[in-house]
Amino acid sequence: MIIDGAGRLVWFRPAAKGNAVTNLQVSSYEGKPVLTYWQGHIDLGVGFGSDLILGSDYRPVASVQAGNGYFADLHELQLTPQGSAYLSAYTLVRADLSSVGGSHDGALQDAVVQQVDVKTGLVMFEWHAYGHVAVGDSYAKSPRDANRPWDFFHLNSIAPDPWGDGDFLISSRNTWAAYEINRSSGSILWRIGGRKSSFRMGPGTGTAYQHDARWQLDHTITIFDNGATPKAHAYSRAIHERIDFKHRTVRLLGRYVRAPPLLSGSQGNAQALGNGDSFVGWGEAPYFTEFSAAGQTVFDAHLPAPTQVYRAFRAAWNATPAAPPAIALKVTGATTTTVYASWNGATGVSAWRVLGGATPATLETLATTPSAGFETAIPVPSAAPVFAVQALGASGEVLASSHAIAR
Repeated sequence: MIIDGAGRLVWFRPAAKGNAVTNLQVSSYEGKPVLTYWQGHIDLGVGFGSDLILGSDYRPVASVQAGNGYFADLHELQLTPQGSAYLSAYTLVRADLSSVGGSHDGALQDAVVQQVDVKTGLVMFEWHAYGHVAVGDSYAKSPRDANRPWDFFHLNSIAPDPWGDGDFLISSRNTWAAYEINRSSGSILWRIGGRKSSFRMGPGTGTAYQHDARWQLDHTITIFDNGATPKAHAYSRAIHERIDFKHRTVRLLGRYVRAPPLLSGSQGNAQALGNGDSFVGWGEAPYFTEFSAAGQTVFDAHLPAPTQVYRAFRAAWNATPAAPPAIALKVTGATTTTVYASWNGATGVSAWRVLGGATPATLETLATTPSAGFETAIPVPSAAPVFAVQALGASGEVLASSHAIAR
């Protein structure tokens, strides 16, 4: 769903029966603003589905599938300016887990990073956590049952380096670490946090079960530090860190904690905004908060339980839906009618014009009223047999018309 700065609904799309939807965000594809999100089913904490790209008319532009027999996972999709996409996937492999108290022939849930060409589906790059990261680095308890898959790594974000060298940063929830991966060789260049950090972690920089490690343009990193589950920290927080490569240290630049604090056992994200603010989605706890650069809360909202918010983003979005506006009627008297007008996803509607008449071909203007949000109720002193509405722009221009319906 999309809401505006006052918390009013702008657009929603129900998930298909039996499916989940995650990770809705504004991105860019072929130089145009688009929406992207994942859809599919969730099992063992990971997703099996595909990613969808919608244009600013909400029509599908492309579908992004994982290659090599895998399914796209719910946790990540990042489009590149070159027309490719980084996505996460999972696969099951047999592994000797005796070193961590498991079976010699255990089942391992391996995390996969793929870069695919959106148009052709060609897999351009693939990376696996198993073989690059030791299973002993995990903080997750290994299962005794050899047939129960162990999610030792749990990949939950992929962040291509914004300066274009092709390398990328990933976050592993269950090793409490973020890793910089060499795009050419697949080798781990360095890691921050966890059992084998490449740097000395300064006060407040360590994370536990974190999500959403992101490069910023000034070469700093933002992370959503869950701190649970199980509980490792007193509360969840968004943090901002800088790596000092010369002195091999990590320094905390800032942190954002909601008041009262939340402890979110899963999901969540931290978005750095262009004005210096930080927008935080609290994941399992269905809150989202904007903080000023000074740490003051300037926006806070939540959805009702048991809803969860995988990630929440703030972004500019202008859209004109391909579908026409909707109209509904309520007969309120012998000569009065309330007309309800809405246009799911439209961002440019300033006012509504109500039309009425004996037939769809003979409609005339009955009323014009400012838009009142997602749905506008318009009382009209008319018992016309047929009604329709027109969405009007800021200059009074007609953006689109609804179908005509009978009273």
